Amino acid sequence: MSTATPTPPTQSEDTPGEGRAARWALRILMGVAAASSLVWVGAILFASTGTARPDDFLGDRRFFDAAEPVCDRARDDLEDLPRPEDTVRPEERLDVIRRSTDRLEEMVEELRPLVPDNQDGKAISLWLDHWGIHLDDRRDFMSRVERRGTDERFLETTLDGGQISSSINRFADVNEMPSCGTPGDV
Repeated sequence: MSTATPTPPTQSEDTPGEGRAARWALRILMGVAAASSLVWVGAILFASTGTARPDDFLGDRRFFDAAEPVCDRARDDLEDLPRPEDTVRPEERLDVIRRSTDRLEEMVEELRPLVPDNQDGKAISLWLDHWGIHLDDRRDFMSRVERRGTDERFLETTLDGGQISSSINRFADVNEMPSCGTPGDV
């Protein structure tokens, strides 16, 4: 009498439900991966079309269209001045900074009547108020230099952990007013 040794089941002998479940799980996993990829591709395409704007981009463009020429004229006037670092004597440097600060102050005063009376106007008024703080910082610097000498540093008011000029410049850049940022001359 011969005894037959049992052989282990082969893959083809699996129960019919196990193979089908594995195939469905693989299909579901592939579908989730494809959907996730489409979401990322869509997000990248949407962001690259320029339709996604930062939160402080304002939709009412009337102010910005009117403001850019005002700022551009002020920038032209500042470019006619010597650069403060190119002056020889401290008094000359202070005179250039004083003249540029006066011109920037005039620019801000020219911009104020252009502010619309709407929600965007509130953000623009705050931005102009930040300009006022920056101009006060410039005047404080000049006063300290006059009293104590040329070793004084320009100290700027901070806002949200950064210099107020960074806030001014970001708002100008986001709202497509490149001439309306701070000149960085102090």
